[in-house]
Order: sequence, then structure tokens, then C-alpha cells
Amino acid sequence: MENKAKYGLEQVAIRMVKEPPLYSETPVTNSDDAVRLLAEALRDYDREVFGVVNFKTSGEPINMNIVSMGTLNNSIVDSKDVLKSAILSNANSILLFHNHPGGSLHPSKADIQLTDKLLLACGLMDISVLDHIIFAGGNTKEYFSFIDKEILTIPKILYKSNIDELEFSGEVREDRTIQYVENRYRRRTDGEKQKAAEDVPGQGKNERVSVKGKLEENRGKVEAEKGKGEVGKGRDMGLE
Repeated sequence: MENKAKYGLEQVAIRMVKEPPLYSETPVTNSDDAVRLLAEALRDYDREVFGVVNFKTSGEPINMNIVSMGTLNNSIVDSKDVLKSAILSNANSILLFHNHPGGSLHPSKADIQLTDKLLLACGLMDISVLDHIIFAGGNTKEYFSFIDKEILTIPKILYKSNIDELEFSGEVREDRTIQYVENRYRRRTDGEKQKAAEDVPGQGKNERVSVKGKLEENRGKVEAEKGKGEVGKGRDMGLE
């Protein structure tokens, strides 16, 4: 069927184009990982760049976008460009960052004004701003955090060396505890099961002895009250 309409409204599709990623030898799963990776990537830049890292609700990074690239000591940043990748990425929160090739980690007046402007813009869009980070050029191991209002050390990867310091999520820990105890039960004889039960978290030997003592104490009180009742009943019947 021929369309005889003389006028129309152009229709477009908006999408992001993937750029080569920043590679890391370790997983990038949170904001500290992102800061560490960005510090390595930006330390050799000879021009000022401004960018944003977009995050999921879980706190896991989605992607990174270089919003603006300027001169040695300046870059022009538009709020619309900052929010563009965040909106298209369905980001729950963002991390702002830029570098100072000259080496200074102190924010300029323009940096502070831009941060305030972006906080207001993101607030209208219900997008949380986790922080605004300033990186310095060279091999410095520090960065400036707007939220902490001070210079901080770039986070390092620290692995636990003490087994007692390992942390699991509550659900996993509970499931593993139950499975661990059940497996011990299967391997032990019936006579050893009672001792194994004392190893279950929250049911230690001292706690079980304490509960047993309270039960015996309460039972004694009940027996005493019952005895008093029997004596009184005997008096009413003229037996004493």
C-alpha cells in the first residue's frame, strides 16, 4: 500500500559502541579495582581527560567512558555527555574521574564547581555518585578523593594469609556448615554423634551445659511448688 503522507518524523536508534577494554591481571569487581586499573592507565597521559565508570546495583562495574580529552591542564566537560553513557548502561551509580598530568593532586576551583554541578544533575536522574577521583601523572601511588576530601593511597590487592580471616557470604557459610556437620555425622558412629553436635556453631559445649543446668533448676522449682500444693491439700482434708 502506497504511503501518501507528506510529512514524517525521523526515527533513530541509540546505542553505545564498544572500545578496546582496559586489561587487568585481576578481576574488576568493585570501585577499588576500578580505581587501581584507571591509575595504571592514566599515569602516562600527557593531556587531561575526564571520564566516568558506570556501576550495577550490586556495585560491579559495567563499563568505563572517556567523556572528554583536553589540553595539559584543562578539559571541557558537559553534564549531558557524562550522563549519556550512564543512562544507556542502565547504571545505578557512577564514579567520576580525571587526571592532572602536571602531577598535582589538589582539586582546582573549576574541579569543585564541576563536581557540584554533576552531583545536582545525577540527583535529578536518581543516579548515585560514588566519588570523584583525581589521578596525577607519573608513577605516584596516590589519588585525591572528593568524598574523603583527602589524598589516599591507591588500593593494593591484599590476599588473606590466615584461614580464620576468610569471609564467606552468610548463605554460603550456613550451607557449608550444615554440609560439613552432616558429613561428619555420616563418618562417625552413633556413640560419637553427640560429641559432634557440640561443634555446631551456636551450640557449643558450655552453652549446652548452661541450658541443661537451667532446665534442672526449673524442674526443681516445679517439684518444690508441687510439694507445697500436696501439703496444703492434705491439711484441707484433715490428714494432718
